[in-house]
Amino acid sequence: MNRWFGRTPTGENAPDFKLLDADGNWVELAQMRGKKVLLNFSMIRCGWCKIALEQFNKPAYQFADNIVPLYVNPVDTKEEMDKYRSKVLSLFQFLPMLRQLEKPME
Repeated sequence: MNRWFGRTPTGENAPDFKLLDADGNWVELAQMRGKKVLLNFSMIRCGWCKIALEQFNKPAYQFADNIVPLYVNPVDTKEEMDKYRSKVLSLFQFLPMLRQLEKPME
């Protein structure tokens, strides 16, 4: 199984990645070492995704300090994401274009 597209074996570090978030900031997995990274893969028009985000966005909800929540949207355009973000308060850092990630970093 290709390690990049498959499961990372227990005890090994996940392959690094570097992506631009919706605000133009670089997000690099290596900078999050020692923390738990929650990757939420979803899209705007997914009903179940919307329900999950609504739960995360409840006023009393907080992630623990050692958790880094990332919202990964591999489908919708940056313009659609900007419009969506203006309506939804979120604890997630938005990574709108997973298509940026074509291969693992060397």
